[in-house]
Amino acid sequence: MNLHEAMRTHKYFKRPHWDLSKICWFNAQTGPYSELVSCDYFVIYEYGIETFSTSLDLYAEDILANDYILSE
Repeated sequence: MNLHEAMRTHKYFKRPHWDLSKICWFNAQTGPYSELVSCDYFVIYEYGIETFSTSLDLYAEDILANDYILSE
């Protein structure tokens, strides 16, 4: 699936070569940080550390990729 399809699942997703990273997109005022932000945001797990952001830092190849998978 592509990035847009992965985001719309509202489940954690990643690319196959992202060994220790996964991302989940949340609509405004939903999810674990709904009290802190009033806009759409991402929860990112990298190397066991959870952060959230309103944007993603992705390479062009990641944005255009069609190999996104849901993370367990």
